[in-house]
Amino acid sequence: MIRYCTDIGMFTLDRPRDVTCVHATEYCWNSCFNNKLERAFPAIHPRDIRNENYYQRLDGPSFKAVMKRKRKSTRRFRGCTRGENFSNRADVLRWYDIITTNPDTDFWLPCRAWRDKALRALILELLMPLPNAHVAASLDPETIDQWPELQAEGWLAMYFGDDNDTPRADSFACPKTWHHKHFKAVSKAPCTTCTGGCFSKKPILVHLKQH
Repeated sequence: MIRYCTDIGMFTLDRPRDVTCVHATEYCWNSCFNNKLERAFPAIHPRDIRNENYYQRLDGPSFKAVMKRKRKSTRRFRGCTRGENFSNRADVLRWYDIITTNPDTDFWLPCRAWRDKALRALILELLMPLPNAHVAASLDPETIDQWPELQAEGWLAMYFGDDNDTPRADSFACPKTWHHKHFKAVSKAPCTTCTGGCFSKKPILVHLKQH
């Protein structure tokens, strides 16, 4: 199901972690903010199953029809605040269909699938050239050493797991997490207007704090 996430000021589509997060690191599993949510709200898992069933029936035209009925802004869309966007080849092809059928929406798609050689190549071939696709390699302390290689390939990256007093010198400090900018008003939500971070088409490292 497509839901509106007030914290980032955009719509999103979640998937179950136990089915899709096949490329996660041990650090990612242990530190994921969803661990706390799932303990506090057991109903999340049944909802995730419904989300996955919905996702498996989704294609470019049906996504377009759903978003056309939304009253809040559909200019930007976040794939998966829970779960992984690209667990297999079929996911990459599905998102390609959705993205190309909806050129007026910018898609923010964080992923761990870059760790899979075949999926990494397919994402680079199909999705990265699309002007409205913003695929971000998700990095943590276990994988941050691979940033130079990803940067050379043209990847955008999101890094979490380092909450020291200052962000990395080679990174873009996420305004929302470093400056605690949590707004309910859509017009003021940092993620809806930010162009230097997760919606950049440049190979930059976005440093998140308090993931």
